[in-house]
Amino acid sequence: MSEQESARIGRRGFVATVGAASCALAAGGVERPAAPATPGPVPEPAPAELAVGLQLPHGWTLEGIHPLHLGAVPVSLRGPHGEHVQVDILRRDDGGPAPVARTRHYALHVANRGDGRRPTVETQGLAVMALADVLRDREGAAPSVPELLSLRERRARHPVGIYSVG
Repeated sequence: MSEQESARIGRRGFVATVGAASCALAAGGVERPAAPATPGPVPEPAPAELAVGLQLPHGWTLEGIHPLHLGAVPVSLRGPHGEHVQVDILRRDDGGPAPVARTRHYALHVANRGDGRRPTVETQGLAVMALADVLRDREGAAPSVPELLSLRERRARHPVGIYSVG
């Protein structure tokens, strides 16, 4: 299998590794109002939404999509100067800690070991918002992914979890 073929994820591989992911903020850092969270199953995004190598605004690239880890789908982004950020895609929870970006069903949190107390680096936040914007318009009805947790559920189930995957 070529490197290019292995960088793309088919529908089943996407479900197994990505589970569910998306978020809603406009490119350029201006927040677009997100629809309120809806009860019920969390849908699976379309398989073309995420692919290793996806180019995002401001010189960021989607570098890796990791398997479900402690209730989240970790996604690795690489910046224009080689900087790295892990984005944990979780189920949206309007009563929980505010994510960098959100959609109708999902919340994207930066995994910076700050436990919500460390501010997100602006360029990283812009990358997360751009990733959310890519995913946002494709969010729709699809099979549910019950393993995806909200941030509050994740902290409750894995209070001493090691969330970093890289």
